[in-house]
Amino acid sequence: MSEFELTDALSTQISLAITFFMAYLSTTSAYLAVTYVAGNDLPRFLARTILAIYVLATYFLVVSFQRVLTFAIAIQIEMRTAVDWHPVAHEPRWLLPTSMWTIVMVMIVLSMASIWYAFHVSRTK
Repeated sequence: MSEFELTDALSTQISLAITFFMAYLSTTSAYLAVTYVAGNDLPRFLARTILAIYVLATYFLVVSFQRVLTFAIAIQIEMRTAVDWHPVAHEPRWLLPTSMWTIVMVMIVLSMASIWYAFHVSRTK
């Protein structure tokens, strides 16, 4: 790949990861708002349907976020030899993978906490 293609691919992957992360935050916020506002008033079937949709959506968003950043890591490794002038080529090798896995773990914990909130806190208010 040329220098332009590598730089363009990296910026595209990073912007896709940001998009997936923002979609995840929006989905989690909407789920928490629904459980807070209508948690006690929802029929059981509808509550379980909303929970299933939330679990599937967050699974898709977390896995997509991780896969996009894994591809960005591969591009970063390629850039170390091909594009020496780019700042990404001089970052520590551990920075992007560590950041990715930290954010993925935070997303998973936040999802589990949201589901716990829906089951326990919103049903007792």
